[in-house]
Amino acid sequence: MEEFVLYLLPFKREELKLNLYPYNSEPIAAENAHLIDAKVFGNITYSGRLQTEQPHNVHHFQLLVNDSFVETMYNSIDGTFQISGKPFMEFYGYVKLTVKFYYDGNYYALDTDYMSVMMRKNELQNKSVQRIAAYVYKYNDLITDNKSMINKNRFNLKNSNQKSIESRLILLRKISHTLTSNYAYFKTNSRFKTVQSERVDQFEKLQHFSANTIKFIAQHPDQLHKSSFSAGVRIGKYNYQPDKTLINNNVTSYDTVENHTIVDFIFTLYIEIRNMIVEIKKLMANIPKTPEDIDSYISSKFFMYSIITDNFNNNTLSDLLQLENQYAALLSSYYGIYNFKGKRISSPPRPTIVFLSVPNYKQIYDCIAEWFDLGAFNLDEEKYMLSFMKIGTLYEMYVLLKLINYLKDSRYKFTKGSNVYTFSADNTKVSIYYQPKIYNGERNDYRIHNIGLYRNNTLKFPTPDLPYDYISGGDYYKPDYVIKIETLDSNEAKYIIIDAKFSTVETIKKYEIAELVFKYLFSLSPINISDKITGLYIINGQSDKEIDEVTPVYDKEINEISPNAAVITLTENSTNNINSHIKLLRSTIGRHLLT
Repeated sequence: MEEFVLYLLPFKREELKLNLYPYNSEPIAAENAHLIDAKVFGNITYSGRLQTEQPHNVHHFQLLVNDSFVETMYNSIDGTFQISGKPFMEFYGYVKLTVKFYYDGNYYALDTDYMSVMMRKNELQNKSVQRIAAYVYKYNDLITDNKSMINKNRFNLKNSNQKSIESRLILLRKISHTLTSNYAYFKTNSRFKTVQSERVDQFEKLQHFSANTIKFIAQHPDQLHKSSFSAGVRIGKYNYQPDKTLINNNVTSYDTVENHTIVDFIFTLYIEIRNMIVEIKKLMANIPKTPEDIDSYISSKFFMYSIITDNFNNNTLSDLLQLENQYAALLSSYYGIYNFKGKRISSPPRPTIVFLSVPNYKQIYDCIAEWFDLGAFNLDEEKYMLSFMKIGTLYEMYVLLKLINYLKDSRYKFTKGSNVYTFSADNTKVSIYYQPKIYNGERNDYRIHNIGLYRNNTLKFPTPDLPYDYISGGDYYKPDYVIKIETLDSNEAKYIIIDAKFSTVETIKKYEIAELVFKYLFSLSPINISDKITGLYIINGQSDKEIDEVTPVYDKEINEISPNAAVITLTENSTNNINSHIKLLRSTIGRHLLT
């Protein structure tokens, strides 16, 4: 089998040699992806070359960036190709290239590794991407599964909404101060208990006999000596008394539940601090602390992941290292009071009388309760943000959360599901389906999720530069979102199809609208004859304007056309966009919610 190599030539920059691997359509997280040092630049033009033994045997060549088609012109003489426009202009984070072509009658689909995208310094666009990431970080608990995404209960600890590292640092400092200020009290006034102790000592010190005393005397005849007294052990005609015997007496012991708990708690915090340092260092190893700057270009991934660096600033690790030293000293000091070592605890202790009634003990108990109420430390949400290698996937989550919050903040009661999010109010039920597969009528599972839509044909939308006969088929479509609106006192439902694109309105008009209309308006139908598809909306995330707006698809409309179709621009170009976004969604999606 012939090996293919892709060469990418940036304008006035060094050529990139890119190895090719079998095409993978599944999403992949940054920690699992094969990343290379190669960089592509968003604001320059590119050409390329597909290296083969016989370039003239390549037919119907296609190039895709993160699965989005890019216009190319292939030269069968030498295998070079020209790329239309600036292919990486609208991409943030990482990109992979995919080439699809026929060679000697065989079809090939091949991927490159992922490369970092460098962008021109565009303050408006970069800030928008940062705020999009921050929005997803803030609200992702609305869509993530707590059991899988927030796996906090490594030690049976309570989940908590207080997730910031700063809240932990503040509490750790407070606990350290409390332990330090109470040290003198515990050193001189710790609660204790009286326990029986046995020791071998002079017989004259014996105050009362016990069974163990008699047993010791019987087992140690070497301690007996003749006595002139009539008392003692009589053997024959002589009396004997032991020189030494086993004596019982009461001693003070600090081995109490409360004292053990204090030492265990200090030990637990010390271990937790050390683990936090290790986990944060590991997370931050591959995240840029500042945007990499190359010839006035900066790394776009910085803006996607800046929410993580905002949480873990330059002082975070130094603060934790300082706390590690403080708790190591506290542990040594309290070990000096009590003659036992600490162990890790996983839950607050039982509130004993001592913990509740003795002020110094109660201060420590309150600290313990507050710590465990904070929840177990984890970086699941930060790792979740790192799973977005492509701005397109991150933007899809942003739009989903915008839709959920729009309905939540209206009159609807929200119920989270697995890729299905339902809202109810009065006699209306609204369901948001995220990336549902809508099958054709030939499959038994076309009623999946009770979504009520099916693909009504096997026609294929013509792909540029690829003849109809070569277009790969399929038995389902997968829109980004389907909103189903049901009136509970009738058997009728309305459907809105929505697609999210991190693109400009101009790009969507040029490359996207025709195919989306073909797929989602022409090729989908309701199963129930009384249901209907009432809207198709493409939500886009790039604009050079601070104010977002709606762009109708029917730009020559005389009378109202149904189903309604429009492009809705939702960006974070403005910091004060909540009300304007509500108005945009109310004027488009909201119009279908009215019964």
